[in-house]
Amino acid sequence: MNLAIPVYIEEHKISGEATPQFHLRPLFFPAPVKVGRQLSAALSKLAQAIRHKLDALANAPRQQELIPWTFSPPITEHRVRFSLQLRRQTADCRFLVVSFTAFDRRLAFTPSLPDLFFEVLRGQDAATRAQEVITDHFRRQEREDGDQFQLPAELTTHARAWVTTLELDVHPNPQLPKADDFVGSLLALVSQQPLDGRAELEKVGRCLDWLYPDDLDRAVLR
Repeated sequence: MNLAIPVYIEEHKISGEATPQFHLRPLFFPAPVKVGRQLSAALSKLAQAIRHKLDALANAPRQQELIPWTFSPPITEHRVRFSLQLRRQTADCRFLVVSFTAFDRRLAFTPSLPDLFFEVLRGQDAATRAQEVITDHFRRQEREDGDQFQLPAELTTHARAWVTTLELDVHPNPQLPKADDFVGSLLALVSQQPLDGRAELEKVGRCLDWLYPDDLDRAVLR
């Protein structure tokens, strides 16, 4: 089973350094998160982390937790930039807003605020609707927190953000528990579980696809 997993990428500028830092995670999930200076290397590490998680879910006796990872609708990206006017502070904010169709509705959210989903009605502009929802969200939070409220600094610091797709293959193979059989002392020495070829290879080797291109050792003029 092949899965197309949307991945959210933020590029952050580091003060005093020429190269940016990249933050990556699955678009519809809070974890795993990978950070790196080389985008290709961070993407490979994220693919490896997601692969391990999906393999564990695919081997579970009940695989309902694997179903959400199959959700990959066609998405549209909207870049929203506006001045956020609050009672005690003003900030220039930039957001990537992602919209998609689900349940016969057009839904949208910004990965910077992953719990803030909203509906875009027919005739509405997604960017304008996002500005209204985000502004209302922070004004309500400011009223609730009072003097303790602080606008998250990371909402205004990232230079770019975008979504890409990660292609991974998953082979569901539920491991159902079996009744214990008496096999003497061999139980302490020999595993009764069938071997997984990919998992066994990871124990003794490295996947070149995940290492390419930044983590591969280079042999030049040898």
